Amino acid sequence: MSEKAQSASISMGKEPTLSDVEGFLDRFRRLMKQTAAVRLAGFKAGFGHLAAGMRAILSLMAEIERVTAPEHNLLRILGVALDEDHTHTPILAHLFDPNGSHGQKHLYLEGLLKLCGNEKEFSLPEGDIRTASWFVETQKVIGFGILDLVIKCPRLKYLLVIENKVGVSEQKLQLSRYHDWMQTQQRFYPQQTLVYLTPQGREAVSAEGCKYVRLSYRHHIAKMLKELLPSTQAPCVRETIRQYLAIIETL
Repeated sequence: MSEKAQSASISMGKEPTLSDVEGFLDRFRRLMKQTAAVRLAGFKAGFGHLAAGMRAILSLMAEIERVTAPEHNLLRILGVALDEDHTHTPILAHLFDPNGSHGQKHLYLEGLLKLCGNEKEFSLPEGDIRTASWFVETQKVIGFGILDLVIKCPRLKYLLVIENKVGVSEQKLQLSRYHDWMQTQQRFYPQQTLVYLTPQGREAVSAEGCKYVRLSYRHHIAKMLKELLPSTQAPCVRETIRQYLAIIETL
């Protein structure tokens, strides 16, 4: 029986024969094969366009990476990104030193003082910091311990001590001992500020009631450096600061 006759037989309400059922199933299978073939052809065409688009995107990403190298960071390459004594303290000391090789004079020191001026217990020097001589020391050994970073100005009689903690805990009575040493310098530096610097600005446990300023890398230091980037004239210094900011964001 032809396909038309089978269809007519079924549509007239007659009882379908085995031949009718087999013919129907055969037509259904052919229809499904045709549909699958059409879908596969469409998929291949669509996938071809998608693959071409992906290749273009990957090529563009490779070119961007070649030109900008966004993951390149010298501090990470050297494995010193978390090194408190040999990375963070020296970098900050260099930036805060008006005589540093960055060539930007008082830019970063002034930025630090302005940024922290509104912080409770932070004492700003009285006078023009740009016309005074500043001295910056790291790992200063005293009878009370080792000071991470000392910034002082004899002319303005100002003393700033920064205790830097990146991933390590405080020693027993550490800030209290440093505060006691600073008190011995009152004759020469009556205006003083003790700073406790950590990634997130955590509270010190070794202060024993002495006054100090809590600063954070992620907020204070990062904010200061970002704000001063446009004012940094030397391209190599700007790039160094950008790489350092990338490290700060991971602390």
